[in-house]
Amino acid sequence: MHPKDLKAIRTVLAENPAIVFAYLYGSSKDSVVYNDIDIAVYSKEDSNPLSLSADLKIDLSENTGRPPDRFDVRVINHLLAKGDLFSLLYLRDVLNGGIVLTDHDFSQRAAFIEAFGMKYRECEGLIAEVLS
Repeated sequence: MHPKDLKAIRTVLAENPAIVFAYLYGSSKDSVVYNDIDIAVYSKEDSNPLSLSADLKIDLSENTGRPPDRFDVRVINHLLAKGDLFSLLYLRDVLNGGIVLTDHDFSQRAAFIEAFGMKYRECEGLIAEVLS
C-alpha cells in the first residue's frame, strides 16, 4: 500500500470516536497491487455496525480518493460470540497477520485477543480436522 494511503486511513480511523481498534489485513497490507483494502474494526458497544461500516467507507474514500467500494470494512465485535469456525479462522488471519491501524484502548484490544485465543484453543482440534 502506498504510504500516503496508509497515513490517510490511519487518520480517518484514529479520528472516529466509535472505533476502539482496527487492523489492516489482506493483500493490500503487503502489496501495492490489490483489489480492495481490508479493514477489521472493533467498535464501541453502542455503535451500529452497519452504519459504522458505511460511514467509514465514505470517509476513507473522501480521504484517499479511492472509490468507497474498494474498502472492505468489517466490524468484528460479534465474531467471538458467533463461535463458528470460519469466524475464528478469519480472526486468526486478522490478528496474526494484520497491522494495527489505530488502538484507543490497549486493555480492550488485549482482552479481545485473549478471548480469541481461549476460544481458538477450545476449537483447535476441530479446526485441524476441518482444514485437513
